[in-house]
Amino acid sequence: MDDYYDKQEGNDSKSNKGKKMANVKAAASSGLDKAKSAASVGAQKVKSGTSMSISWIKNKCQKKSSK
Repeated sequence: MDDYYDKQEGNDSKSNKGKKMANVKAAASSGLDKAKSAASVGAQKVKSGTSMSISWIKNKCQKKSSK
């Protein structure tokens, strides 16, 4: 009798492992999407900040040279 239950548990554990892996992959995928969007927003902020800084520097240099 014990062998029968062991075999049944073995089959269930294999299907459970497949379901667990699917859940893990789904969670990792959603985490990856969040990371991509966060990186994209961060890159846009850096780009706009750099652009503003360069404009500020150009304005300062132009004011000094025009005096």
